[in-house]
Amino acid sequence: MSMCITMSMWWFITTLAIAAFFCNSLVYAYDNNPLQDICVAVSDSHAPVFVNRKICKDPKLATANDFYFSGLNVSGNEVPGFVFAVKTVDVNNMPGLNTRNFFYSWRPGTTTPQKSLLTRAKNVHITRFASHTFLVVWKKIITMMMWWFITTLAITAFFYNSPVYAYDNNPLQDICVAVRDSHSSVFVNGKICKDPKLATPNDFYFSGLNVSGNAAPKSGVAVKLVDVNSMPGLNTLGISVSRLDFEPLSLFPLHAHPRASALITILEGSIYVGLFVPDPANFFKSRLFSKILNPGDVFVFPKGLIHFLYNIGNKKATSLIYYNSQNPGVISIPNSIFASKPPVPDDVLAKGFQLNKIQIAQLRKKFS
Repeated sequence: MSMCITMSMWWFITTLAIAAFFCNSLVYAYDNNPLQDICVAVSDSHAPVFVNRKICKDPKLATANDFYFSGLNVSGNEVPGFVFAVKTVDVNNMPGLNTRNFFYSWRPGTTTPQKSLLTRAKNVHITRFASHTFLVVWKKIITMMMWWFITTLAITAFFYNSPVYAYDNNPLQDICVAVRDSHSSVFVNGKICKDPKLATPNDFYFSGLNVSGNAAPKSGVAVKLVDVNSMPGLNTLGISVSRLDFEPLSLFPLHAHPRASALITILEGSIYVGLFVPDPANFFKSRLFSKILNPGDVFVFPKGLIHFLYNIGNKKATSLIYYNSQNPGVISIPNSIFASKPPVPDDVLAKGFQLNKIQIAQLRKKFS
């Protein structure tokens, strides 16, 4: 019996040690990744469910106003004892920001705690099993050894197979200035870093956002983007900004940002924005959330959802857009479909859009 227990415990300790080696991995703590297209916050202090953030309203009840805020062009309330006023746009006054990891505030320099680096430790509780007989044979020894092994492995697997949320890695140092080296032998998901001792103030600086960018041909919309490519100090910080200048009646067509949610605020003019949200009741349809934005208004576009921007006025309009990624990316829907390389087969487009091949050829010519 002593031999049986000794060997069983050996199996148990060995299995537990191996499992602990794999389970005690580093985990980066971030807000959970959204598990649905939208999760509009419910500000209900009497709600029966209390969660770490805001609970969501039924997506069918969401409206354009949930993604909209007006009044950022007007000063907020002065902070007692200080000579500045604060106006914050967060999930409490713009419910559509829920799960988008965004807020916007006009206030002096303060600090917010970084997302923490944690070590995941799993407590595995084991139930002790004892044999009811002292008549032990080799078969019984093998059986108990395997029983310990399978039980330990099963319990460990239960705890280890937990959901993992994929985000950009948390910075592991104070600064990580991007290296603009196209010939580097190392290719990473993002940018490699220069030696921190070689970083300069210019790595964290960009000049010229007060000036319009270059307009794309035939679009009438000029874009100036400040991302990690134009401001290397943004590397690993998960933020970027762009300025958009619209000619009268110009359109920034249907597009999406694959790596970021976008928060737009209007500086000048009036812009009609539209956001397409999948209809949970009908897979083949979307709901259009639209608003006319004026100076001081704010609207949020969730990551990956298609949207557009249209200057409905007879004068120029200007906006700033903030992204929660150092490299938000953009996918132009019309150009992606009708001007891809290599081209999408005509049969696919004709059937997908219920058009004939002559019409498809005409559309290709417009977007080529």
